[in-house]
Amino acid sequence: MYDQPASPSAPLHPPINPLPRPEFYLALARPIVSRVLIGLILLAFAGSFVLGLLLFGTWTGPVDIRVLYLMGMKSNVDILQGEVWRLLAAMFLHIGPTHLISNLIGLFMLGPILEGHLGHWRFAAIYLVGGLFGSVASYAFSPALSAGASGAIFALLGATVLYFFRFRENFGQQGQEILRSML
Repeated sequence: MYDQPASPSAPLHPPINPLPRPEFYLALARPIVSRVLIGLILLAFAGSFVLGLLLFGTWTGPVDIRVLYLMGMKSNVDILQGEVWRLLAAMFLHIGPTHLISNLIGLFMLGPILEGHLGHWRFAAIYLVGGLFGSVASYAFSPALSAGASGAIFALLGATVLYFFRFRENFGQQGQEILRSML
């Protein structure tokens, strides 16, 4: 003999609660471009030490204007004379270790997040175009020699804020926390 359910609509077995599923899933890209950019920036910084030692007999290459100038820092006079490559090269140079570390922290923190969500090509485009616009703004508003990736880092910050704002509902609590910390 077998037991009949109390009513025809009652289930034979108690309901099984499925495991909670995330509201939104997105496969993240590995931060390859972020790591390459960090490597290039560190290589340029190390190269400034070597160039300073070889050409001027000093270990102060990262703060020596002569060394940074030779490596491509932004110089309005030279850009006016056709050396537009300095607008791009300047974003890989840094004036001293504090400047280097602050930009690397920004790239290390924002790079994997943004590259993971947007992919390698979009991330690289945001970084390079943002850095280029930063150099152009520096060229337009300051005659001083300059170098650094700050324009690119601010572009990454802006893109991260926009991305998490646009998709804030999809990412739930974690996305909203990231957005709050960015703001």
